[in-house]
Amino acid sequence: MADQAFRDTACEFSSIFQNVLDGVLIVDDAGDCLDANPAAQEILRCPRHDLIGGNVKCFFSDPSDFGAAWTSFLQKKKQRGQVHLVTGNGTDLVVEFTAASNYLPNRNILIIGDITERATAEALLKKSEERFRHMANNIQEVFWMMDASTQELTYVNRAYATITGHAVDTIRANPSSYQELIHPEDRVRVISRLN
Repeated sequence: MADQAFRDTACEFSSIFQNVLDGVLIVDDAGDCLDANPAAQEILRCPRHDLIGGNVKCFFSDPSDFGAAWTSFLQKKKQRGQVHLVTGNGTDLVVEFTAASNYLPNRNILIIGDITERATAEALLKKSEERFRHMANNIQEVFWMMDASTQELTYVNRAYATITGHAVDTIRANPSSYQELIHPEDRVRVISRLN
């Protein structure tokens, strides 16, 4: 009975290992790969026969970065993060990883997920936001953005202080204070159009 339960559990874990969508690598303390699931092979674009026995440092864009990072991981026991890798076919890759060292003696597990598209989109968004801020902070007109539903100020450029003589913090503290800057004869008309 116990033997059957053990076989069932082993079969279940093997099935999970083979079918999970994240890459799973079992490596020894030197970083040599002992086992890799199909998802790891796909993510790293490297066939199983090249992964097994190979060292994971070969996937680092600068393998000299591996030593210190690996030693730190072995000492910390558990780690999460992102790392830039180079796949077996030379493609740049960004993975999110979870790792645990010595779950058994000389056995470490690395779980990786390909986040290259997300990381690229985030980098492009950051670059776009930097260009926007550069443009908005260098124009000579007052420029601000407000969340229409909450009336919360989300951005105000430096020209606000220069042109109005008010500190940027005043409009942040009281977002409706801009209304005082509108000529009294135009105030009702302008505010009604903004709302």
